[in-house]
Amino acid sequence: ALVYVSSSFTMVNKSSFLSAAVVTTATLFSNVSAEGEKYNMVEQIMKLRADDNRLFRPFPTKTTHDVREEEDSACKSNLPKVLNYLTDPNAPVFLRGQAAEILSLCTNYHSENREKIGSSEGVVTTLVEMVKSGTKKIHHDDQKEAFLELDTIARAAEAIWILVYNSPTNHKAFVDAGAIEALAEYLLETGTVRGDGKACLHKGQEVEGRGRTPCHHARMWSAAALQNLAADYCGGTCWFEWNEDNSALIPDPTHEHGAMEVTISAEKERQTMAKYDGLVDELVAMACSSIAHDKPSPDFPWPSAAIMGRDDGMPSLVTWAAVGALKNLALSDTLRHDLASGMGYRCICDAYGSKDWLESEKAKIALHYMGRQEECEEEHKVVDGTEL
Repeated sequence: ALVYVSSSFTMVNKSSFLSAAVVTTATLFSNVSAEGEKYNMVEQIMKLRADDNRLFRPFPTKTTHDVREEEDSACKSNLPKVLNYLTDPNAPVFLRGQAAEILSLCTNYHSENREKIGSSEGVVTTLVEMVKSGTKKIHHDDQKEAFLELDTIARAAEAIWILVYNSPTNHKAFVDAGAIEALAEYLLETGTVRGDGKACLHKGQEVEGRGRTPCHHARMWSAAALQNLAADYCGGTCWFEWNEDNSALIPDPTHEHGAMEVTISAEKERQTMAKYDGLVDELVAMACSSIAHDKPSPDFPWPSAAIMGRDDGMPSLVTWAAVGALKNLALSDTLRHDLASGMGYRCICDAYGSKDWLESEKAKIALHYMGRQEECEEEHKVVDGTEL
């Protein structure tokens, strides 16, 4: 019999969250592809990660850099099988989650795969549907089933996050498929706005007495995906500066790589998010929730150094992603004032003082877009008694 352990929690500790075996006839999918070939996706995930088990991987390690050609070959040769798993309506949910994780890994350091994956039949609609349908099932009486749905939402949201980055085609396709609404609904269903001030109130969310749940992992990637859906792109990341009279943000005309020009404008998407009842308030609450002011610990891992299987159930993961989403919402002239004058500013200014670079850098840019960076820096000088 085949034994399934959720791929997200296999990297470091196979006894975490879903260590109980789920042995059914559906598990047979894990070794046989739609074409009848043997293919183990967990094994493929571990090979692609090349011992780099960071939750957030903005740059390759030496090991992952050295195996990029091998990774690329594995992605290209196995992509048809992975896509079949993802889009097969009869495939078990855990296999769809594994397939989504492989798509993320095959895009993160291999941007040339982004358009190919996003344009493949059924990929966009399936990933969005995984978030939508999973959100309806997270209150399952069986904890393993609830955690399985939450883990799958995390994997789907991460795939959306990386696939929409700097891709006009993918960006439009995900928006048209309802990605913003699906991600927003998940955050609200598990968030403080609907949860009387408490996040992740699904059945059986407490594990090991520390509030560990894949709900937080899924909230992190959902907010990160909204961040990328709310971003403008300039053939890559856009950098904005204030114009001469400080009346408007414009693409940096003096950037080291040359004057920037917006190739994807997400103003419409930012307005959609702002109008989704409760979403901005939820993002602000997430930005305030768990800022890294102290050294990392097992109960409070820093998101920039979080490890799969060890840290991916902790509440401290979500702040950077929420700050990132608010940062891009602040690009909108019509939204900036409210964000800069309310709790959004207070939470983001607090995150600016984070010891985790991922939180502090997102906050720094958000404050710049709000026009309040210098003011926040002065506040931190007073509090810390040091020059920043």
